[in-house]
Amino acid sequence: MTLLPQRFHNRFFDLIDILRWKFIKHLKNYVSDESFQQRLNSFILQQLNLTLAHDLKHYLTPERQHQTQEKLEPLLERWLTSNSLSENVSTFIDSRIDTVICSGKSLKQLLPAEIIDTILNQLEDELPALLQQLATNLNDPRMRKELEKKARGGIESFIDSVEGLSAIITALFDMEKIYSRLPEFMDKAALELATWLEGEKVRSEISTAMRERINNWLDQPLANYLEKVSYEKIINIKRFISTRVITFIRSNNCRQLVVEWLNKGIDTIKDRPLSELLNEAGGEDCAAKLAEQITTKAVQITQSPQLQQTVEAELEQKVNFWINERPLGNLASRLPSDAREELYHALFEQLLELLNKEVPPLVDSLDIRRIVEDKVNSLDILKVEELLMGIMKEQFKYINIFGALLGMLIGMLNIFLLR
Repeated sequence: MTLLPQRFHNRFFDLIDILRWKFIKHLKNYVSDESFQQRLNSFILQQLNLTLAHDLKHYLTPERQHQTQEKLEPLLERWLTSNSLSENVSTFIDSRIDTVICSGKSLKQLLPAEIIDTILNQLEDELPALLQQLATNLNDPRMRKELEKKARGGIESFIDSVEGLSAIITALFDMEKIYSRLPEFMDKAALELATWLEGEKVRSEISTAMRERINNWLDQPLANYLEKVSYEKIINIKRFISTRVITFIRSNNCRQLVVEWLNKGIDTIKDRPLSELLNEAGGEDCAAKLAEQITTKAVQITQSPQLQQTVEAELEQKVNFWINERPLGNLASRLPSDAREELYHALFEQLLELLNKEVPPLVDSLDIRRIVEDKVNSLDILKVEELLMGIMKEQFKYINIFGALLGMLIGMLNIFLLR
């Protein structure tokens, strides 16, 4: 704006407003044209189809994946350790436990069938080792001593429980001899029991009985197991589960596990096109429908009054900044050398054409001879003489010198002729 004189500023601003208004008007007409909408719709749809045709690794390169992981880990850590997440997890666990208890469902209904089968199969696999451990424990000295003590106590309790039997047995048998035979009996019984436990039939029967017992236990509603449990203990159970879950969530292992899951998940799908992933997640033709919806929405946005108002306000702001606030600087430095030369020649030709066109009529319209004559006549005679002498003084000097030389030559010629 500093390039223009102050008196032209208002005119210049009016011109800018008119140009901006005409530009916006033509832009609205162009955007509202049906052919433009069709071209825009085809262009956006084509670009979206090209984008969806690429696989995930086309956009998520190893470098970008590494950068994303570096940015994700701090965010994931803040989220996993946030108090809001802990409160939400605690609330969810409390609500979920209450729902499960009040539902009247059994553990078999609550637990997935795969987990139940896994537990039962694992118990069956561990059953031979458990039976073997039981047989081994029977030969343990401490266990043998405890069993002998229990057997002796059982015999004495049985004899004492029958009135009059104690006196008869004491009279007929030497109880110390019987008790001394207990270790031998225990050895024989332990050997027979170990042999019996190692039998395939016994193990199969034990396994079947164990399965039936566990299935009966799993068929019981969960509320039945908690009927005799106090409310305070249930609260403590909830608090314990919530604390353990929140502690795990806040641990580094959980964060690393989540990152590993994300990386493994990305590795399994990064070689597949985005359209295929969308179709798999949202059903058949999901990618095509999504592209059409995005295209339609984008075209609708170009026709919205909000976008037109935003463009108009942004254009006004930019024009105001470029004209009134942004320094122009040295104009020559912003123009290429060839453009400067062309501008110089164009300005020179325009100036020359203007002079050739305007000066002759201007000169013709002025009577310079009359103007000079009137000006001279209006001057004082002495002033005119002074002006003439000022102009012709130099010429008079040469005339005097020439006259002196000419007079000297004429005098010398007369003297020569008179002789």
